Amino acid sequence: MGKKTMMRFLCFVALWKGLIAPALATDRSFGDSLTNTDGQRVTCYLSELNSELSTTFNNFAVPGSMVGDQTPVVLGINVAAGDRSTIMLGANDERHYGVDSTKQSYYRDGLRNLIGWLALAKKQTARSAGGETGPWRNTQIQGIGRTTSTVGASKTFTVSGTTVYVAVILADSAGNSAPYSIGIDGVTQGDYSSSAPGVTSIGAPAPYAYTDRLHRFAGLAAGNHTITLTQTGTGNLSIEWAAGNTQTVFPHVFVGNVIRQADASDFGYSKWGGNDANVASYNADIARLVSEFRSDGLAVSLIDVHSALNNTTDLSLDGLHPVQSGQDKIAAAFYAAMAEEGTFASVPIYRRLVNGLAEAPVGLTTTRCAKN
Repeated sequence: MGKKTMMRFLCFVALWKGLIAPALATDRSFGDSLTNTDGQRVTCYLSELNSELSTTFNNFAVPGSMVGDQTPVVLGINVAAGDRSTIMLGANDERHYGVDSTKQSYYRDGLRNLIGWLALAKKQTARSAGGETGPWRNTQIQGIGRTTSTVGASKTFTVSGTTVYVAVILADSAGNSAPYSIGIDGVTQGDYSSSAPGVTSIGAPAPYAYTDRLHRFAGLAAGNHTITLTQTGTGNLSIEWAAGNTQTVFPHVFVGNVIRQADASDFGYSKWGGNDANVASYNADIARLVSEFRSDGLAVSLIDVHSALNNTTDLSLDGLHPVQSGQDKIAAAFYAAMAEEGTFASVPIYRRLVNGLAEAPVGLTTTRCAKN
């Protein structure tokens, strides 16, 4: 059975089972040059998904992006019932951070933040909710947070669920970070620091010296919980958002893992950096994050593109970017997961195009999956 025939068969099965997404859902994608293939001679996997699903994925991916680079973009999205998001990040993080335990934690905590934001429709931003003691002001980046420079200042949120989440901005500059503590229902959970030396990205479109850390606290009793963050030392503490896993709607998030590069003397890992062991470590982090969110009852799925691609036949001459056969396999992997989760939408294509135009400027070619 051919790829397109299989895709259509899976679509028919999902429709037959009645697994239809709500009518005003929006599809979005986030990532790097594996998702934004402008300038590459391929029809990328998003274009294939658009064709097969009669939809339009709003493509926010930027070549060269790391998790930190995509954070302001993701936090600018208002997620609603039935929305689908794909996210595939890590190729640049892996080759830039390596497996330094501290720097890899920036990737892991930052990716948790992106997935959480996209998977949790009901959230409280630091600007829109929460009590404050001491002086606070709006953050200068990312548009949703609050900042304090005062030791002892605190910020509280009340959220509901057996798992709660709260996000803090990490900064490369010591002056833009501070030590802090987190308490839940009056019980201190730990002491932390928002200092993140070396977090600065390789730059997409320019080096970015911040990322977010999403804290997750599980195993709580059902019901409301109060989260309190307190600055405990000098510096600037910036808080972004909070949520609980008690939700009324569940947007779907499909998380692709990191593909293998070619293992050759003059391209692939030798050109771009990294190695198979590093990729395996990052993919283990991705699998753990997906497992966490699924255990919290959220609609998050792992897409194993790493296993789907052959790093000797599915990559271009640079040893990193997929050729057409690779793009086809990525499309099939995402498509199969969407069929399994029952997220095929019955939204008229004109409605999705209107949603897309309202959310992101269009102007670059979509057949090569440029940012639209």
